[in-house]
Amino acid sequence: MKLTFSWNRTQVRTAFALCTSDGENAAAVSPLAHLLDDDSRLGIDHAIRWIDEGKKLALASLQGVPGPLRWAREYFCAEMDGDRTIAMSGGDPACRQVVTTRSFLGALETWQAFLAAGPTGVPRTVDVQALGGS
Repeated sequence: MKLTFSWNRTQVRTAFALCTSDGENAAAVSPLAHLLDDDSRLGIDHAIRWIDEGKKLALASLQGVPGPLRWAREYFCAEMDGDRTIAMSGGDPACRQVVTTRSFLGALETWQAFLAAGPTGVPRTVDVQALGGS
């Protein structure tokens, strides 16, 4: 599965980050992509700090803390248990994507760096499996 990070501009919001995936389900939804790009309209600085919490949970999961460890926003969440992470919709438990926790951690780190670089306008595509060292 590949994730594409990009920036969009609207008349209402100056710039906001988007994450899309080629791993969408039949309903054209990627829980992982939606989980990453949901900033709850609190802005980039808040999103970067929130990602730190997700990274701490992923590292704890990899270190053997009993799970599942849950990292969530309003509509999407990730449950980490060892080296297995499930990104899912809170409203539809069948809407899910499974990745390794190492890949999830890599996606968090890459997304966070993209956000920190600011709205450069240059999209970036990453292979989620490659982020986990697989």
